[in-house]
Amino acid sequence: MRKNILLKVLILGVMFGITVFLNGTAKTGKTPNKKEKQEDCYIPKGELTCVTDINTVKGSIKLAEKEAEKDKLFKDAEKYFKKGRFGNENVGFIDYPEGWMMFVDSDSGPSTMQISREGFDIYTLDVLYIVDESINLTKITEEIAKQNYDDLLKAGHTKDNLEIKDVIINGYKGKSVKVKRVSGKSWITYYIPNKKKMHIIVVEGLPQHTDKMQKFVERSWNPYK
Repeated sequence: MRKNILLKVLILGVMFGITVFLNGTAKTGKTPNKKEKQEDCYIPKGELTCVTDINTVKGSIKLAEKEAEKDKLFKDAEKYFKKGRFGNENVGFIDYPEGWMMFVDSDSGPSTMQISREGFDIYTLDVLYIVDESINLTKITEEIAKQNYDDLLKAGHTKDNLEIKDVIINGYKGKSVKVKRVSGKSWITYYIPNKKKMHIIVVEGLPQHTDKMQKFVERSWNPYK
């Protein structure tokens, strides 16, 4: 689902004449051909894009490369971890929950930071950079959230399984899109515009855990420290 967020920003960037720096798959603007999709990725029920199949040779190589990339990213951020904060100056910060470990998504971008508890409950911090200062970032945030919501409806989710709303996190206004249940999990994606950035914060996990995880993010997130 995170990869779809980035692809959607790319599409909206073209629509609105925006220049954006994107992370990961969307940055290249490439679309895999049908053969690649069939052999190396799959679309989980209720989701919007292909997920790399790490059981294939190409998938396992991609995962190993991504693990090495994330090892470096986490080592560079250790100075923040020692202060009890997870994240960095690019993606922003939340409190570092005790006992959580690095999580690696083979489809994540180079700036994406993720931690997990037992591989199921996951916090994701990411960022998009908006180059054109004349763009109304608040409007684009609303468009991205609304289009993500609409695409989830088209993917088969019912309205009572989705929620889109305005949010304020530590004084920063944005939007959130929630999927109450998909593949045994709940997903909540926050889109928080701030100056030349759009921060993306994702909470995913067991439905009985995500309310507490949301409150944790809303209490502790900060774009700077």
